[in-house]
Amino acid sequence: MRLLREGIEDFHRRDDLVGLHRPTSAFDLLRHWHDSLEEIEPGYTFGDLAEMLRGLEDVEVLDPFFQCDVRALLDDPTPPRQGGDPPLDHVYVRNTVDPEGYVPDPLHPDEPLESMDENVAVEHDRVDAAIAELTGEPVERKVIDATSDDPITGEPRLLRLRGRGYGMFTAPYVITREFCGRGLSSADDGTLEPQTAFALDFTPVAELLSLPLRYDPTIRFESRSLQGTLTVEYETKIGITFGEFLHAIFWDLGFYGSPDDRNEAWREVRERSDSIRRLRGGES
Repeated sequence: MRLLREGIEDFHRRDDLVGLHRPTSAFDLLRHWHDSLEEIEPGYTFGDLAEMLRGLEDVEVLDPFFQCDVRALLDDPTPPRQGGDPPLDHVYVRNTVDPEGYVPDPLHPDEPLESMDENVAVEHDRVDAAIAELTGEPVERKVIDATSDDPITGEPRLLRLRGRGYGMFTAPYVITREFCGRGLSSADDGTLEPQTAFALDFTPVAELLSLPLRYDPTIRFESRSLQGTLTVEYETKIGITFGEFLHAIFWDLGFYGSPDDRNEAWREVRERSDSIRRLRGGES
C-alpha cells in the first residue's frame, strides 16, 4: 500500500479497497493493518496523517491498539514549546536493535558498581586524571546516581558510583520500532551539527504537524561494550506494515499518557534537571 495525502492506495487486494481509499471508520483503517507500507508520498506530513485519523468517526476504537487516547493526542491544545534545539527537519519511524546477551571478558573481570563518599571520589578522580595524562587515554566518565532524594532537603541526592564492565553486549537481539525526529542540534561551540534522532515523548503534536513523515528501513545489528567499542555485525533494510508504523508513532506520543499528564511529567523532569545542574555547580 501507499500512503497519500488523499488517503490509502492499494493495488494488491482482492476486495473493494483496491485503488485509492480514504478510511472513514476505524474498521476501514484496520483492514489495512497488516498491509505492507511500500511508499509514503513525498511531502506527506504528520499533519496529513493526523487529518486522516481525525476523520474517523470512531477513532477511539484504536485506543487499545496504540495503548493511548488517540483522540486526546490528535486534539492536543498544547502550543509548540519555546527555546531548545533548532527546528526538526522531519519525523520518522526507525528500527532499533537492542542486544540482550552479555559476554564477559575472561581477561578483565567486571567490577561491580559501588558508591563512594566525597573524599574517596576526589581521590579517585585525581588518580584517574594522572593515569590519563600518562597514557593519553580519555578520563573515565563519571557515574552519578541521581534517582533518590535527600531526606532532609528534598533535593536530588547525587551519589557517585564506581565500577566497570569489560564484556560485550551481543545476540540475541530485540527489534523495536521508534518514532523520532531528525534535524540539527547545537554543539558546544555554538555551531549546528546533524543529529541522528530526537526523542518525541514530550513533544506537543502542534510541533509535528508541518513536518514530513517518513520510514527509515535501515536495521543494524551491533555488538558493543560498556567502554564504547562497537562492532557492526550485520546491516540491511526491512519493510514495515501499516499497523506497525502507526503503533510506533502513537506508542511514543502517548508514552506518558494524556497531553496533560505528559506536560506534568515534562515539568517534573525539567525541575529535577535544573536542581541537579544547580547542585553540580552548573555542570552539564
